[in-house]
Amino acid sequence: MMKTSIKLIAVPDDACLVERLDLRVLMSKALKIEERLRKGVNPDDEQRRYHILCDRMEYLGSFIGMNKSVRSVELGIEYFELLLQIQARFPVEFRSARVSANFCPWSKITEQISLFENLVKRAGVSDRKEIQEKIRFYRDAEKNKLHILELQEQLITEDAEVNPEDGLISKFLSIPVSDKITSAKDVNSFMALRNQINTVIADMEKGIQTGVNFSDLAHNVITEILREFVYQGGRPMYLPVIYADGSKGKPLPIRCLKFRSEKLKALSKHPILNVGMMSGRHHEMDEVVKVYFFRNQEISIGKTAAESDEAAYVRAKEIFEKLRSEGIYRIAFFQTGFQPAVVGFYRALTEELLKREKSAPELEVIPHYYFGEEYEEGRVWS
Repeated sequence: MMKTSIKLIAVPDDACLVERLDLRVLMSKALKIEERLRKGVNPDDEQRRYHILCDRMEYLGSFIGMNKSVRSVELGIEYFELLLQIQARFPVEFRSARVSANFCPWSKITEQISLFENLVKRAGVSDRKEIQEKIRFYRDAEKNKLHILELQEQLITEDAEVNPEDGLISKFLSIPVSDKITSAKDVNSFMALRNQINTVIADMEKGIQTGVNFSDLAHNVITEILREFVYQGGRPMYLPVIYADGSKGKPLPIRCLKFRSEKLKALSKHPILNVGMMSGRHHEMDEVVKVYFFRNQEISIGKTAAESDEAAYVRAKEIFEKLRSEGIYRIAFFQTGFQPAVVGFYRALTEELLKREKSAPELEVIPHYYFGEEYEEGRVWS
């Protein structure tokens, strides 16, 4: 069960450049799009470009927060829920103050924080602790010429129900597809996704259109729970996929495979090939893996979450088809994050295993999950 928390990060100029992406350039482009949106110029295309830019800033913010010494503050769950209440009461002022934007360049801080202060005073919440924390943080960034990012973090709670169509995440106009280390060992994380999928299945059986939202979920949670449903008994079906930016991925086949223990015995004599998920993301993997499945630029750069999912899916299908003609492969798949690539990969793997179901066992994939300093082996797909 998840709720959204907000983390503020203050970024100096010398920390803005990451992997040839410049945070200042992305902010400038996004501000120009905001201006065109206000004028109503090509709103659909511009909104899509805006989402992509916000996605890139979300990725950069996560990277900067983990790898550089920058100022940050957690505003917590109550702050995000408070913003939704303010938006409902003062929608025009909320938009004018850019409260739902996930970035603020230094040049805009003075104007934006002044509008925010006036808004929270009108709403009668200016004395709230999280509001005061945000104001202090912005004023400090204004003084020290720092740019600000507002990053979303999904927290597991016991009293919040997950609704894949509630739209809360998308209200911040950013899509969390960063490649930060998103592994989780908390049992509640697995339960939350399992419950979400069961809810979607129940809704589908009632004729209700919905989908499973994989955004901001730990990659090991996605993989293990997907495997559970792929090998689950029952009527085979396709599971709808959605992401926080509103884009829709291809449905996932579930309840479609049978795990045969004899496959493991037949394949166990063959060597294992260590394969990384995506190049250019985590260089500590370079010494562990022989080759990477995806190239970063092919999968993630300048795409919505669903487009990244599709790119990973298509590329994985091509590779699996080639492997089918080459013989037996046991693959240790070393993965870290980037949810759309994980979903696309395992969709392609499921379809490939379906095609091979009646033939001799020649493909085995063993997920390996990164937990900061070590990898942990997941359950086999074969």
